Amino acid sequence: MLKRGIRKQPQSPTTDNPFWPDTKRMIETGAVTPIIGNFVSFNIFGGDPGLVAESWAADVESPFSARENRELARVAQYYSVENSNLAAKRHYLDALKNYLFGLAQDDRDVDSDFLEEQIEDYQEHSFSHIAYQLGYPKYPDEEQNILRLLAELPLPIYITTGYHDFLEVALTRVPKEPVSEIFYWHDSLLRIPSIFDEEPGYVPSVERPLVYHLYGLDEYPESLVLSEDDYLDFLIKLSQMTAEVQYSEHRRKQPSSVRLALAGTSLLLLGYGVYDWEFRALFKGLIQDSNVSRNSQNKPESISVQVSPEDGESQEQIKTYLQKYFDKSSFRVYWGKPHECVQELWRLWQE
Repeated sequence: MLKRGIRKQPQSPTTDNPFWPDTKRMIETGAVTPIIGNFVSFNIFGGDPGLVAESWAADVESPFSARENRELARVAQYYSVENSNLAAKRHYLDALKNYLFGLAQDDRDVDSDFLEEQIEDYQEHSFSHIAYQLGYPKYPDEEQNILRLLAELPLPIYITTGYHDFLEVALTRVPKEPVSEIFYWHDSLLRIPSIFDEEPGYVPSVERPLVYHLYGLDEYPESLVLSEDDYLDFLIKLSQMTAEVQYSEHRRKQPSSVRLALAGTSLLLLGYGVYDWEFRALFKGLIQDSNVSRNSQNKPESISVQVSPEDGESQEQIKTYLQKYFDKSSFRVYWGKPHECVQELWRLWQE
């Protein structure tokens, strides 16, 4: 099998595999499903989602405490109540564009005239599109590009809670033909096109993988799961889906390929903080619910990537707590950063 893309570099023999005993085989048979957080878009602005929330909170004059203003869902909830739910999503995406323009103005690699054109037309394009046009996200080399490394893997399904299409861009460069799909967590989203309307028989494949956006896609601002109420509505929809047997609209369902991936493959959680709404709704609403079938089938453990707690007296207690938390759902903890995890996973596949 010809593997295109990043050239394999000589590596010392691996003596300690932090993943699964047969990691290479699992990847090549599609038995691993990455679930990717929204961290890549935050990395553009320094890697701390709390800083993005803080900046937006200052823009909308949020009255909450400094700690609360580091929670994106809380800031979005405030703006939703003061204005409207859709207005909050549009304002947030416009804020991201403005932060990106500010970053690009100090970037020597960005042509100033081209930047001005992007600023003038900012309302015509999504944040993802503008970031792509300006060359973001940036990496010192391709081995640092976590999305490119994931795209290289022969997987048919990628699940993400990110709002951007950066993964799709990475997949097209491999090259593959990714298909984007959202979770229709609200009836108002049914106007958004679905691959399963256009091609009812579509089956995800390595050559044409599915990128499933659980929390929406910024091309459609109304699809974003952003505020606290959005997350609650998301969980309600999942609960209704569990209780109902059939639906009148096919795309109101979660695709069978996604349900099978959640229940029947080993999951790899990348870029989540266990205290954030982004993680809690995902884990409680989808992953733990699928564990009944996972455990009965005796599937290999899944893995959650967690950055080690900062040095201090409570470091070991926090690590022990997180290990126990994930162990209850048949997860092991990989202690490290997402890009370190994906680099190691990619190298094991290449061996």
